[in-house]
Amino acid sequence: MDTTNQTSSRDQNHLAQQLLKICQRMSSERNLVALLDLIANEATKLMRADRASLFLLDRERGKLWSKVVLGSEEIHFDACLGIAGAVALTGETINVEDAYQDPRFYREIDSLSGYRTQSLLAVPLRTNNGEIIGTFEVLNKETGAFSKTDEEILKALAAQAAISLENAWLYDKMQQEIGQRKDAEQALKRTADELQAALAEVEQLKNRLQIENVYLQEEIKTEHNFEEIIGRSAALKKVLRSVEQVASSDATVLIRGETGTGKELVARAIHNLSQRKNTPLVKVNCGAIPANLVESELFGHERGAFTGALQRRIGRFEMADGGTIFLDEVGELPSEMQVKLLRVLQEGEFERVGSSKPVKADVRVIAATNRDLSAAIKEGTFRQDLFYRLNVFPLDMPPLRERKTDIPLLANFFINKFSKKMGKDIKGVSKATLERMESYSWPGNVRELQNVVERAVVTASGSTIEIDDSILGADSTPRADIEALQQVERAHIIRVLKETNWVVHGQAGAAAILRINPSTLRFRMQKLGIKRQTQNAS
Repeated sequence: MDTTNQTSSRDQNHLAQQLLKICQRMSSERNLVALLDLIANEATKLMRADRASLFLLDRERGKLWSKVVLGSEEIHFDACLGIAGAVALTGETINVEDAYQDPRFYREIDSLSGYRTQSLLAVPLRTNNGEIIGTFEVLNKETGAFSKTDEEILKALAAQAAISLENAWLYDKMQQEIGQRKDAEQALKRTADELQAALAEVEQLKNRLQIENVYLQEEIKTEHNFEEIIGRSAALKKVLRSVEQVASSDATVLIRGETGTGKELVARAIHNLSQRKNTPLVKVNCGAIPANLVESELFGHERGAFTGALQRRIGRFEMADGGTIFLDEVGELPSEMQVKLLRVLQEGEFERVGSSKPVKADVRVIAATNRDLSAAIKEGTFRQDLFYRLNVFPLDMPPLRERKTDIPLLANFFINKFSKKMGKDIKGVSKATLERMESYSWPGNVRELQNVVERAVVTASGSTIEIDDSILGADSTPRADIEALQQVERAHIIRVLKETNWVVHGQAGAAAILRINPSTLRFRMQKLGIKRQTQNAS
């Protein structure tokens, strides 16, 4: 009796030691799949069974799934089926000698696994709080049926297995969260990298635009600065010396001269030589803006200031803040705009249309006109105080007829320009054509010369251009006929002027009666030497 008890005690101690080792191994395993394999394998050896299975409960889907040892695939089935389902549902232990004789046995499992179940012992997997998370089964005892001792051993093993499985699930969940966080961090890093790359690309585009802007400015300088003010005549050199003198100051400049003499080029040269060269040069053609839009164009308007003013708009003066504004044909400004322009020149401020709030603007003003403003003052069409404000530094552009020595230089310049543009190889101008050009009076000045040369380049078939009398126009007429025509024209203009009391503008003015532009009439008066004093000579 004592010997039997000692043997039983040794067996129990050995079993306890085995259970402890298995529990320690299960506690240290965090990988769920590896833990399931470990539990099944150790249970098979400990229980002296042929196979062990763990059926885990998926409550959301109402399914049991198992990971079976010995290379079997995972099995999924409804949680209400089989002995495993009964144990998971009731929490009771089920021990059967012949599974096929038990109506609760789900034979489909053997069909799915290719296995033949004989004896079967199943216990629930419970967590510490009593929640059933699945069923633990051992199959086919090596000798006979599973005993009550086997039931107690499997329950003990299942209790530790449930704890280890719960820990593994928590660890797996934590790992998934860590993985998701890492994925989010990597995605954030990729986004940051992409943003950085986009910013770098924007910076590159910005630098490119700056380079292109510098290039464009250089193009503009090449096109419009001193490089296109061609000539070596004394009259032109005098103008250029004046440009260099006034450019460094902020003095208002009034450029006077006939149409086509290069007033805008001189204005650009003044701006490009000034301290404001890196700021805008804003051009306004005062004669090309309808009278009812001049104020809005120059000073801007507020939203709703007038019909069609759908949004606030800044004017040319505000646009030129810090830079230069070029007022071409300033003599064509309506009287009411002359008053507002005078205020800008005196006080450096203006008001947008529809607003009473003054707007400050640091703008240098360069004005140009082909009118005789002194005569316009006498006619009452131009304010004397505005004239004094504009005429701080006057510049008189010489007409081309007073720059005869510049004609060959200008002709060659335009020949090179247009022949390159048209892909032609034209070397120059014939001697006869040059003599004809030098004897022509060029009423349209440099602009007319440019147009004539362009036309000649278009029609040229050789290496030189030919300009005949048909291209040069009226000056090809014999001198005696020209003088006779000019006398008739002069007498006709004087007669109309006397009829209008020397008023040029307006519906009843001389320009309207003659059906020509007021600027054109003044040019003809200047060319024909018509002055108001002629009225007193009669």
